[in-house]
Amino acid sequence: MVVDMTMKNITYFDNAATTYPKPQCVISAMNSCMKNYCANPGRSGHRLAILSEEAVYQARRRITDFFHGKNPLKTVFVKNATEGLNMVIGTLAAMKGHVIYTSYEHNSVIRPIWRYSQSGDLSYDICLPDVTGCIDPRDIESLIRKDTLAVIVSLASNITGYILPIKEIGRICKEHRLFFIVDVSQGAGTIQPDMIENDIHVIVGTGHKDLYGPQGTGFVCAEGFELIPILYGGTGTESMSPNPANVSPDILEAGTQNLPGIVGLAQGAAFIEELGAIKIQKHKKALIKRMSDGLKSIKGITSYIPEDNCGIVAFDVTGLDSQETVHLLSTQYGICARGGFHCSPNLHRYLKTDQTGLIRFSFGIFNKIKEVDHSLNALEFIAKRLV
Repeated sequence: MVVDMTMKNITYFDNAATTYPKPQCVISAMNSCMKNYCANPGRSGHRLAILSEEAVYQARRRITDFFHGKNPLKTVFVKNATEGLNMVIGTLAAMKGHVIYTSYEHNSVIRPIWRYSQSGDLSYDICLPDVTGCIDPRDIESLIRKDTLAVIVSLASNITGYILPIKEIGRICKEHRLFFIVDVSQGAGTIQPDMIENDIHVIVGTGHKDLYGPQGTGFVCAEGFELIPILYGGTGTESMSPNPANVSPDILEAGTQNLPGIVGLAQGAAFIEELGAIKIQKHKKALIKRMSDGLKSIKGITSYIPEDNCGIVAFDVTGLDSQETVHLLSTQYGICARGGFHCSPNLHRYLKTDQTGLIRFSFGIFNKIKEVDHSLNALEFIAKRLV
């Protein structure tokens, strides 16, 4: 059976990879930019360039205010969270020292740290979850050394949705005078962390997930942490010198910016603020409960669903590889989900799912209870075929 994969017949549960559909206000803002003022910001003095520059600045303010940062000029736009994390970790490597991260981190943290460990610029320790699957901040504290520079954590897991205790971790970092760096790619629009309240020095995130913006957008909000560029070129300032002016954010944003994307990112954040994180949390909790309750009654399915959850249900079907399961869900039932290892190998090793991976259903504000019920019916049918 081949499913009609038109928009009306799709159940989209892959929001942790990219939220879909995008809010109409995001689409309209990007269209308006491209139709009415899409010139090159910071490069010219004519009217359209000035309008473009103003749009970028307003986006900086929007993202800075969203996380309760202090200075919009310390918010840098990048093409994704991976680029932003590479910039931050590269800055730490230039300081030389030790960093701590957790088993919940993504390869965008793991791989650059490993690379710098090979050159001797960074050493690291990984904080493992406790027996309940949670990160105990005291375990992070036990790993601190004299040469520790920073603790890097995700706001939430991109596999299970588990929300990490950033307030407690931030307090420990403050007591030990360490940089606290939080990757908010998962959960930013559901939890909306406060930089000041949580003692966060750097927030790194992407626009295309919980902020409902477009792909190709990301940001770094750095307070009290001077970033080192990873890209050099034209900035529109000091153009006659081979040495770029050390002015933030210009020095960190060489080349032409993704203006329509930045506008869409800002509008996505505005959409979240208008809707309210509490409403989004309530909606996701209802979907998770319905899904969790339903999975318990299906023989052959094991679920991994923490109570503190940003909107993800992870599970496996006994006897089926996770990729095979999501293929069946897509081709036979029109359900878009993700299988595999989700770029987070250490957590799979902890969960002992490092051979078959996990199926991930990730919910967004546009999902409905009836879609959960449709998926439960599909999974029940798939599981019964294996008995």
